[in-house]
Amino acid sequence: MTENLIELDGHRNKETRKSVDIRRKMQELQIDQELVQHRREELERLLLSTPAATWREAAMTAQYLLQLFAATPAGQEPRCKDLIDQSFDDLTRLCNDEKAGS
Repeated sequence: MTENLIELDGHRNKETRKSVDIRRKMQELQIDQELVQHRREELERLLLSTPAATWREAAMTAQYLLQLFAATPAGQEPRCKDLIDQSFDDLTRLCNDEKAGS
């Protein structure tokens, strides 16, 4: 096997290079999506492993669920977006108040 690698992209015409670039980007995107899905499953297993021990842990679970809902068409409706934003603010404020009171 030779150590001199041949750079094939330099020998391709513009259309072929574009096609190869698109195929590579699509493969990268699929790998990224699979990684995100794997991480989401890990997080959900962790969230389900034991009940929340504090309000802060419960709030983190609620925030995760709100993020999932926010990504849906229903979550994109202006009224729902406002409610989601307000809920995030409330959860953050209440958790910080709880932490400060400890």
